[in-house]
Amino acid sequence: MLDMSFWLKFLSFKMQRISTKINLYLFFSIFLVLLCMHFCFGINESQYYWDSGNYYIIGKSMFIDGKFSLFNICSDFRGVVFPFFMGVCYWIENTLHVNNAFYYLSSAILSILICVFFNFTVLLFANTRKLSGKSIVLRCYGALALLIIFFYGLIVYPLTDLYSALLCISSAYLLLVCFIEFKELNYFLCLLSGCFIYLAYNIRPIYLLSLLVFSVLLFFLGYKRIQWYKLVICEMLYCLGVAIAAIPQFILNWHLYQEFSPWVKNDNLFAQQLYWGLQYSRYATYTGSSLATSKLFFIDEAGVQIANEWVALGYPVTLGSYIKMIITHPLQYAGILGRHIINAFFILFPEQYITTLNKNTIIFAFISLLVVFAGLVLIFVKTRQHTISWGKCILVFSVILPSIAILLGAVEERFLVLPYLLLYGYISFFDWSILKSHINKKSVVCTICFLIVFCVISIVVENDILSNLKDFPLHLMW
Repeated sequence: MLDMSFWLKFLSFKMQRISTKINLYLFFSIFLVLLCMHFCFGINESQYYWDSGNYYIIGKSMFIDGKFSLFNICSDFRGVVFPFFMGVCYWIENTLHVNNAFYYLSSAILSILICVFFNFTVLLFANTRKLSGKSIVLRCYGALALLIIFFYGLIVYPLTDLYSALLCISSAYLLLVCFIEFKELNYFLCLLSGCFIYLAYNIRPIYLLSLLVFSVLLFFLGYKRIQWYKLVICEMLYCLGVAIAAIPQFILNWHLYQEFSPWVKNDNLFAQQLYWGLQYSRYATYTGSSLATSKLFFIDEAGVQIANEWVALGYPVTLGSYIKMIITHPLQYAGILGRHIINAFFILFPEQYITTLNKNTIIFAFISLLVVFAGLVLIFVKTRQHTISWGKCILVFSVILPSIAILLGAVEERFLVLPYLLLYGYISFFDWSILKSHINKKSVVCTICFLIVFCVISIVVENDILSNLKDFPLHLMW
């Protein structure tokens, strides 16, 4: 028999909230910051490149002559939700004649979701008894500043990664709140959680992993906290929330394929991503004028050899054949995965669409490494103090599982926004007072030595990755 007291011990949380007054203050201040960013950058539809341009085109196709029709959608490859959002922006601008609708709508939606993220961060990482309202606000601003510094392109361009990451976090937060202090009204939170995680999936299909994992996590969160029949109702409501959010996709799939299915038709995209991940350590999109191509592939020679063998043996691009290739080449694959992980430490192009290749990447490289190293040190300190919560570790792992999976593919920096969001929140809300007992000459020297080794190894590996850019080798430079 499974000893569920093990899970009850590890999945124990205390309810901590940001007050309504502070939430409102954060919402309006974040909204103004994001709106100012939009107007400062002035991105319009003529600058919607590749993915962002595709979302806009698909969205427009649903609003012809000012009238909405789901069946007019020109492509269903990217789901329904985000193209619909872009279509609404287009409709408001062209029918209601309100300029820059995307600026206002995206700023409002992201501000709400970022406030939910802050509440999730406080619930997981903060000790509100030690924090004043002013301190909470300043720490929230610290996490927001890090997000803007490293991922501002995800805010000013209509790209999906930040929206899906925040929706995933919001779904997890709703489940936590539901079971920490269960009330009858909390049934609605399970329904809403299911809606949010499906929206995240429809926007970025890799979040199917979270959709499935959260349904299991819900059971462990509710076990012995509430009566079994209430837990069953919660599970059913979570699934109902998924189904409600999936109604447009159900309708579209029936119309196009005569299939009553909530799933996005993406032609085995994950297996294709895995195949690309063998060949490329990093991928980026270039919009400048120095190169003839907009696709920047950073080649992994060892992976190319494996991929070529994959093709030569006639293996189809499927998950099963990918696993077979791993078993056949375990050491080479370990090296490929190691390079992908180290590459994930570097956020070098926060604009997402690269306009110049000869930029001071070394500065962003060092700041990225310092942030990652700081997070690792703080986690180590918590472990040494035996105050780290394994329940929180399980929850965080469940949330970032899609980003862990995408590490196996061709890594784009924007795919990493989810774990970095949680890292920024963890650093911002860490109880720095506990470091006092760990600061001494020996610990400082050891930390500096580890930092030097960490930076040197990471920079050497990243330099090698950048130098393998097809047709235009790069290096970390001033």
